[in-house]
Amino acid sequence: MIFLPVINPFVSLVTRLVPGEDVSMEARAPKFLDRRILLTPDIALGGARQECLRMANLGREMLADAMHVFLNDDTKPVQHVRQTEELVDSLEKEITTYLAELSQHSLTKRQSKEVSALMHAVNDLERIGDHAENVLNLAESKAEGRLPFSEQALQELQEMYKNVDEMIAKAIKAFENNDSLLAGQVVDQDDMIDDMERNLRKSHIIRINEKICFPPSGVIFLDIISNLERIADHATNFAQAVLGEF
Repeated sequence: MIFLPVINPFVSLVTRLVPGEDVSMEARAPKFLDRRILLTPDIALGGARQECLRMANLGREMLADAMHVFLNDDTKPVQHVRQTEELVDSLEKEITTYLAELSQHSLTKRQSKEVSALMHAVNDLERIGDHAENVLNLAESKAEGRLPFSEQALQELQEMYKNVDEMIAKAIKAFENNDSLLAGQVVDQDDMIDDMERNLRKSHIIRINEKICFPPSGVIFLDIISNLERIADHATNFAQAVLGEF
């Protein structure tokens, strides 16, 4: 009875101290997978493709939130990103199991090839989530350690992220519309990201050696560009599912 009047203010305080939107249990479940339609492979494959698109958009959202934490030292999205990573992991397992069950049915050569492509795609999408979480961990280290970054370093990271995000967006659109031309653009753009990562790494190591850059900050910078480059690789692999190259 004594505590009843302060329950609502206490809830509000906890909500402010532990920010982030919760991912409901309903949201954790696959939305488009139905085992009752496994005997209709084309419809089942359509559902699996929708779940892949859902995973891809969640991975892109995770990376955007992680980079927001890094660039703004704003840790509010951290909890939401971690919950989304759990969702992506769960979807990867559910979709893979569903496709494995589908492969036990009588499929045409085209359908079997699509099952294989989707299995590869799901793995790459899960890895994008893993690397986005790595970026989040690095962003937390920067914020908690109050590590300094030069304006040049921040601009370089922002530019690389912008290009990687563009690749993910194109890969998603190519997959959604089965657009081989757009998928080819993603594959071509991967070489540019590789070159950008190498050039940024070389120039930053020079800054560290010349003591222009704070060493702990330099390590985080190098780790982030490495994770962004790997995300670009997985986005390329995702696009290659459209091209039948996997």
